[in-house]
Order: sequence, then C-alpha cells, then structure tokens
Amino acid sequence: MANETLIGFNAICSVDGAVFVKTVMLQVPSREYGEAEFTSLDQTTKDRYFVATLRDNGTATLNLYFTAENYARALALHGVNDKSFIFTSPDPDGVGPALSKVITCKGFLKKIGEVKFEKDKPVEFTCEIRVNEVAVA
Repeated sequence: MANETLIGFNAICSVDGAVFVKTVMLQVPSREYGEAEFTSLDQTTKDRYFVATLRDNGTATLNLYFTAENYARALALHGVNDKSFIFTSPDPDGVGPALSKVITCKGFLKKIGEVKFEKDKPVEFTCEIRVNEVAVA
C-alpha cells in the first residue's frame, strides 16, 4: 500500500496546459454552503430548521517566486473568466504520478498581490483565484 501522506514537493498549478514555474505554495479553498431559516410558527418542536442554499467555492491561493514568466502569465490571466486552474499534488511515494491527486478549480484570477523585495529572501508574489467550480480526479 502506498503512503498517502503528502509533502508539498513537486505540487504544480497549470492553466491552459502551461505550468506556473517556481511554485512556493498552493492552497485549495474551503467550500461553504449558505443557509436559510425555514422555522415555522406552527411547528410542534422547539427546534429551528435550516436548509442549505448556494455553495461558495471560495478563493484559492497561489504563492509564486517572482520570475518574468510567472508575472507575465499572471497579468495575462488577470480577470479572464472561466479558466481551469489545475492543481496537481505530488506523488506520495515517489514512484510515479499514478497516485497524484488532481483538483481542477474553474474560475478567474481575482488578485495579483504585491511583489516584495526583501533583503536575504527570495522575491515572491501571491495570486488569488476566485473559484466557481471544483472537480477532483
């Protein structure tokens, strides 16, 4: 049995078949349903009753090392609707990609964060992806 514990080495994000290089961190968003109360005044219990409404698929975070290629790709994707951001987890046992997990987040690049130039640290920037749909393969 393969080790299903994952360490983030070799995780990637790709869009339109092209991979963002020098990825520092990928964060798959949390998903949450809204709720509406449907408690009736004539019900026989004292319990409040709620139902699920629309689901919010959240915002994914992508931290990248600043390279001309990464920044240019981010600028080109900024605000473009209906893009498929494909997050591929690393292979947990190092024997091949068969056990990698693939999560596709369809949405748009909402925000390109500031680029920080700090002494003795690599230059990074953050992207936020507003997610409309999530699929796992």
